[in-house]
Amino acid sequence: MAAQRDAPGENRGADEVFAFFERYGLEGNAPWIAVVLFIRDLLPRLGLLSVEEMARIQNQVLGALETRDFSDNALSSVVKGLAERFREALATRLAEVESKLELERDFAVSLLSAIEEIAPELRSVAEKHEASLVGLDAGARAAVLAGLDKQSLTERLKGLIGAALESAKEESFKLEKKVRSLEQRARTDPLLTSLHNRRSFDEHITETVTRHAGTATPLALLMIDVDHFKAINDTHGHLVGDDVLKVLAKIVHDQAKDSGAFAARYGGEELVVLIPGANTAAAAGAAEALRQAVANYEFLVRPNEGSSRLIRFTVSIGVADLAGNRQTAADLTRAADKAMYLAKKAGRNRVVRYKD
Repeated sequence: MAAQRDAPGENRGADEVFAFFERYGLEGNAPWIAVVLFIRDLLPRLGLLSVEEMARIQNQVLGALETRDFSDNALSSVVKGLAERFREALATRLAEVESKLELERDFAVSLLSAIEEIAPELRSVAEKHEASLVGLDAGARAAVLAGLDKQSLTERLKGLIGAALESAKEESFKLEKKVRSLEQRARTDPLLTSLHNRRSFDEHITETVTRHAGTATPLALLMIDVDHFKAINDTHGHLVGDDVLKVLAKIVHDQAKDSGAFAARYGGEELVVLIPGANTAAAAGAAEALRQAVANYEFLVRPNEGSSRLIRFTVSIGVADLAGNRQTAADLTRAADKAMYLAKKAGRNRVVRYKD
């Protein structure tokens, strides 16, 4: 349990385990013993809860033990609390998995589209190269059969080879340009084309955190979520919801490019901005400017029939930096996400900085 000074651990001897049970009067109380052992030894292995969440649960149970209230009602309260936290954790994990699967599907569709697009061009280039080689061979044979003197023959062959190489170089340049364009497209979000996709973000944040490891250079992350996005979809339709995301993406992109930040779609209506060289104070300032820009934006909805309507939308932003116990990409992302959740809980349309 969180109070590891008291709780028995899996590597401690049986005497220490029984001493713990005796200290809290648990001898022979199988239900409470099961709860304690589950929380202390099995809960961390499940990997469903963060360290902070596990600590809260452990302290809650330890507090119940301190009261020496081992009634059925007390046990039921603890078990219900555990069940509720597990339901919330599972719902969060499932939502994350669904979002990632959706993004992976979009990425696969985009990749297949890119392959289908470039395949004909590859075949065309191959055919042109083959035709060029055939032409070079025919031209060289004709030059030889023409009975030209050595110097004239040399010049003729050099001209034929030069033309063939120039043609090949031009086709290769066009193809390389096309491949670079497709590579860029594969790294951007299919809907929010001004932003990177989740796959690109995961790679970038891992590489960036690795570079920052052991240095004094700050690194901050913003986690941005559209407030009441489901209500926007339900009220105005999913096409309007998509347009809202596109507007937000443009605002985020425009502010990110000025600071050299890396902006991406994290999943659903969540966007992220990784800001090198910024601590939480500086990043919170950037987040507040972004929040205000979104809140002040007048979004015009044009229905199929009737007059247009003006709506506004807001965002909640969580801010965290790479410091203290946050030393990995997962730590940084989790902290920013938690801060964003606290911004939602505090009333939305606000910026919250993560605090240890």
